[in-house]
Amino acid sequence: MDGTAWDRLSAPFLPQQMTWRVQELAPDRRGARLEPLLLQEAIKERLDEVVGVSGWSFRYRSFGPGVGCELEIGGVARSAIVEPVRDGEGPEECAMAAFARAAELFGLRPPVSDEESHWTDYDPEEGLALLPEQGTAAADSSEPVQPSDTTPTEAVKPEGQQAIDRLVERLKLEGQGLEAARLLVEYGGYGSDPQAARELYGRLRGLLTRRAETPT
Repeated sequence: MDGTAWDRLSAPFLPQQMTWRVQELAPDRRGARLEPLLLQEAIKERLDEVVGVSGWSFRYRSFGPGVGCELEIGGVARSAIVEPVRDGEGPEECAMAAFARAAELFGLRPPVSDEESHWTDYDPEEGLALLPEQGTAAADSSEPVQPSDTTPTEAVKPEGQQAIDRLVERLKLEGQGLEAARLLVEYGGYGSDPQAARELYGRLRGLLTRRAETPT
């Protein structure tokens, strides 16, 4: 690959092409440091566009509780290993994070400054870390799957949407499914933009809070 191709690979990505992952928990588990990561599909689309489907490949390997990803582009290979941080974080989430970290070694980086500290509030009960920008966070891990030489999943919702889904399911169990449904209709699903998603998440959490404060 020539220099132009590498420049095209590392061209800036859009904010909606990234997500967040809990990288470290505070000792009291009430705070979390987040790492920005590109969405796997955004990376794949960039690779297919610049080097073609046959110009890159990747494979996963298990390393104890963690997962390693070796990404090869134009005959050059880079590897990254990710271990679980949160309770319930499974191989699927670690695999996607390892893929994104390996891509970063080629210059495919999320549009967030590396110098910023991304500490935020963390809800240990739900396993959710609120994001100042998006009001969403790393939700509970989905059904664990074994890493393979293919993508762990092709249809994983953004983590923010998973967090909202988690709250809605809990509200249903608490007998507040109708109230949650009304909010989802009001916001057109998950919200039309990050600010709306943050507001929706906050209002759903508010329903749970009011339920907890209601005398029995």
